[in-house]
Amino acid sequence: MRLLKHTADTHRRLDVDGLTYKGVPQVTSPPWDWLDLLQNGTPRYAAQPYQQLAAGYRALGDERQVRKTLMRQRADQLARTDVHWSEKVWGKITKITLGYGYKPWRALWFLVVVVAVSCVLAVWLGSKGALTTTDKAKYQGKPCTLVQTVSVGLDLNLPVETSLAREKCDLTRDSASTPVTWLSVSGWMLRVLAWVFAALFIAGFTSAVRKT
Repeated sequence: MRLLKHTADTHRRLDVDGLTYKGVPQVTSPPWDWLDLLQNGTPRYAAQPYQQLAAGYRALGDERQVRKTLMRQRADQLARTDVHWSEKVWGKITKITLGYGYKPWRALWFLVVVVAVSCVLAVWLGSKGALTTTDKAKYQGKPCTLVQTVSVGLDLNLPVETSLAREKCDLTRDSASTPVTWLSVSGWMLRVLAWVFAALFIAGFTSAVRKT
């Protein structure tokens, strides 16, 4: 069928809460037009129309459209219902990082970015004197190798326990060194972010499994 519109007054909104149908609406434009109707052409937020559409896509085996429909439902719910401001803030965070829980792998991409940034900082600040070898062999006090520097960058910022890399290459013991200070502070900040994104991924993945 074609996209519904109010024939008497095109500015009036359609109340489709409770509308049921078989399959999914077939419109002349892309299928997102039906979602636009649910979000922008209805008088109020209602969960049933979104669930009806998601059920139709699920019956067709189109999980991608199911996720998109449910993500739009959550966005509409936050926009047109009276929710606490903290829930709105959390909604914005989960929208970006998890796709409202329907795309938990997004958190992994943020974690990869954190890892990349940590390695770059370790290499850059390490070349400025922030890192030095701590091996008791003849190389003690010498600059760390690239592999050691990258390993320390991973160790400083990934949400894991200290690795063996720190036994041979570590922060220079100079509290007055600006590169050491920057690497220490940024290391703690990035580690916190790594923990946050790892936790978000686990929570989002668990939630997605339960929903399926």
